[in-house]
Amino acid sequence: MSRSAGVTASAVIAILGSLALGAMGVLLLFSALTVNSRGIPTTPPMPVPATLILGIEAFMFVGFAIFGIVSAIGLLRLKKWARVCFIVFAAILAFFAFSSLFGGIIVMAVPHMFPLDPNLPQGFMTGIALMMVAFALTIGALSVWWLIYFNRRKVKAEFMGEVAAALPRRGPLSITVIGWLLVIGAFATLIASLTRNPAIFLGMVIEGWGSAAIYLAFAATSLAAGIGLLKWRRWALPVAMGFYAFGFLNTALSFMTGAFARMNELIQQRMSPVPYPALPSSPVLMLSLIFTVVYSLVIFWILISRRRAFIAASA
Repeated sequence: MSRSAGVTASAVIAILGSLALGAMGVLLLFSALTVNSRGIPTTPPMPVPATLILGIEAFMFVGFAIFGIVSAIGLLRLKKWARVCFIVFAAILAFFAFSSLFGGIIVMAVPHMFPLDPNLPQGFMTGIALMMVAFALTIGALSVWWLIYFNRRKVKAEFMGEVAAALPRRGPLSITVIGWLLVIGAFATLIASLTRNPAIFLGMVIEGWGSAAIYLAFAATSLAAGIGLLKWRRWALPVAMGFYAFGFLNTALSFMTGAFARMNELIQQRMSPVPYPALPSSPVLMLSLIFTVVYSLVIFWILISRRRAFIAASA
């Protein structure tokens, strides 16, 4: 079957975006090498070398760029796995677009919470926020289009054939997306453990090696649940539900006990000598709580509502 124009356009967009992402990764790698060669100090000293952090970020950017280019080439060749990659990537892209939109709204709502150089023009932060919102809406629209387009029966037939396209999926697509979110979240949590930032555990702020152990435990649980969901293992569903339920409880307790404010103060003391207002009632913390709670509840509801379909698929 011939390739449709939408498939070709999607592959071209993915290649261009991946090249831009790869270029950002190369710039980060160059920055890491510059910091390492010149021995630029940080004030106050960071618990983890800036070179290591920049190197990890550069590796992630280049890795995602390679993944995007390979998936786009597979899409042009009408490979079945490439269509699945685009669906999963679209769901992840939608999550990051929503997060960027959330961040832009915070900056516009409380620009005074982000102190800047007084020499910058007035309204600078508002302009940055508008750019964030515009970028998030553009990426969000693209991700929604991919989610709808690559699940159409006509498009599926280009990759699978008419007969296979008419057959139902083994399990819900939403479960597959959640599985990938858990896997990616596990690696993000693993990177957080390397920075030795404080961790919040049931209303307590843990520092040092204790925080690293908590981050590692979260990462291991998230990775196990994500892989289990992707492989349709029955035990993975209660593990994932428990993971998100604990995340909701941990967030609620941390906000009510003021642990969020204490953690923000500790991070600010490490990163900048400039005092930063971090009160439990601040708009930033309130919006962060709302975002985390809504995200956890939506994922938890999807897991519950798709429970029977998941059990059938795992049989």
